[in-house]
Amino acid sequence: MTSTATFSDVSKLVRCARIPHLRALAWNGETLYASRRYELLRASAADLPRELNWQVVGNFRPSWNRRLSVVNRLTARLFRDGFHALALLPSGTIVAAVPGAIATLRANETEFRRTFSIVRGSRPLHITAVPSGRVFWGEYFDNATRDEVHIYGSADGGMCWDVAYTFPQRAIRHVHNIVHDPWQDCLWVLTGDYGDECRIIRASYDFTNVEVILQGKQQARAVAAVPTEDGLYFTSDTPLEQNFIHRLDRGGTLSCLAPLSSSSIYGCQIGSHLFFSTMVEPSEVNRDCMVRIYAAQANNPQRWESLLSWRKDRWPMKFFQYGNAFLPDGINPTQYLAVSTVAVESDRPRPGNSARCRGQTSILSPQCTFRSHRRRLGKKRIKSLAHSRGLTNVWFLDQQPREKIPSFISAADVCLVLLKKTDVFKTVIPTKMLEYMSCARAVILGVEGQARQILEDAGAGLASEPENADALAAAITQLDHNREQAKTLGEQGRAYILQKFSRASTAQKYITVLRDIASTRR
Repeated sequence: MTSTATFSDVSKLVRCARIPHLRALAWNGETLYASRRYELLRASAADLPRELNWQVVGNFRPSWNRRLSVVNRLTARLFRDGFHALALLPSGTIVAAVPGAIATLRANETEFRRTFSIVRGSRPLHITAVPSGRVFWGEYFDNATRDEVHIYGSADGGMCWDVAYTFPQRAIRHVHNIVHDPWQDCLWVLTGDYGDECRIIRASYDFTNVEVILQGKQQARAVAAVPTEDGLYFTSDTPLEQNFIHRLDRGGTLSCLAPLSSSSIYGCQIGSHLFFSTMVEPSEVNRDCMVRIYAAQANNPQRWESLLSWRKDRWPMKFFQYGNAFLPDGINPTQYLAVSTVAVESDRPRPGNSARCRGQTSILSPQCTFRSHRRRLGKKRIKSLAHSRGLTNVWFLDQQPREKIPSFISAADVCLVLLKKTDVFKTVIPTKMLEYMSCARAVILGVEGQARQILEDAGAGLASEPENADALAAAITQLDHNREQAKTLGEQGRAYILQKFSRASTAQKYITVLRDIASTRR
């Protein structure tokens, strides 16, 4: 059994899956929808931690020139190819934003229909749906002359579109986002870009009631917003000032919660945790060259931490996109955070390797995760117990091939070795303890006798009394809260194995013993 990060401390995330060349777009329950070029796929998070089973949902047929440009990753970035936003309707219909169009996929169909041709700009940044099935998106285009700007709505599942609301001339530049708020049964409309154009608006579903809540400041220039029971969390997207995370509570009080390193246009919620990502969009104020993800617990919104970061790649951002980390829309009831990166160097959150990445999705789990991959007589009983207690961070895998075991061990932060409290085991040295030590993983040992002596001599982990649940929990918590200690213990264990239990050192011991026996017989 292995242990990884804990959800009680949001500063720890464990990557459960890496899917190259996919962009995560939206959650619908436990199902994650993602795109590859102009193909939409989905997979169930219930498959994790095993490999996700991606199924094709449908395809969009773009123009001939985009069928050519999307094949190459750099030209796809240059022309902003692929799906960019997704809304999932209660009827099963899917509405998507692609370059130059709104496309709709009806339930039980496999090809998206172009239901609206966009002539001003390329596409909206987001699409939102409400429980009744109505769908909305706002125009996003350069609008240098400050023409009127429309919000479009559809009452028939995205097949026909009408103007739901119009901002008059010189009112705003464009619409950044429309967000559904299930707690107040309303829509939040976010607009930009300068002066009074920056607005956070609360609107009814039919737009008969439109109320400007915040206006006129760059901190009201927002794209990302996450409604929760206690209020609306949003981030600023300005190149002119320091960016911040804000909360507008249900009483109308605005709080500035934490600074950001750069502009932010994506956010999401998982359980009681909130996440926002930043983008690399250099300005005199925003000088950070890193894409970052910030997170906090909703019950402690003053404590935001930068959890992950990626460096912008070498391609000019004017043509090949700003470095960014996309967070999918939709309600996510799982324990998993899906992050899709673009225009960044590393294929993993830092610290990582320097392999080039041209777009991928990582799925991370902000929980302490326990995995069991060995066959045990009591496995069925323990599995039933975990199910009865509603534990979602305990995974029972089938018995794995021997050659895969090192990869399972290496994927863990801490490994457990537990035996019953009996005198028989005081003379036993569990081979899995030596395997864990050889992989430089800290060991939590619930075995007395010779095994404990080896562990303590090596300084390779923590020993707890066998069958003492409180002692085991305390040891897990200690290493979970002190990852540097766990890393040091793992390194010390590997050094001990190399010195005492390597093939060379073991062979030398045999030679010494045999020589001693031979010399006594002469």
